[in-house]
Amino acid sequence: MFYATVDTSINGEIEELIRDTGFEPLRIGGIDQSIRIEVFGDLHEFGALGKTVTLSEVEKNITTGVSV
Repeated sequence: MFYATVDTSINGEIEELIRDTGFEPLRIGGIDQSIRIEVFGDLHEFGALGKTVTLSEVEKNITTGVSV
């Protein structure tokens, strides 16, 4: 499950909540990157690709800064 936050001091708590619900957390960046996980964003299943994005696709594109 993707999340975005500016305050990185709370990442641990956010990631724990996400894991407790059965998902694997992945921080995509700050609030300026949150548009990527909104509907029609490149990381949303209804986004640019029209499909669920794989973890490897996301990790590759987050580190390079390229949209999926």
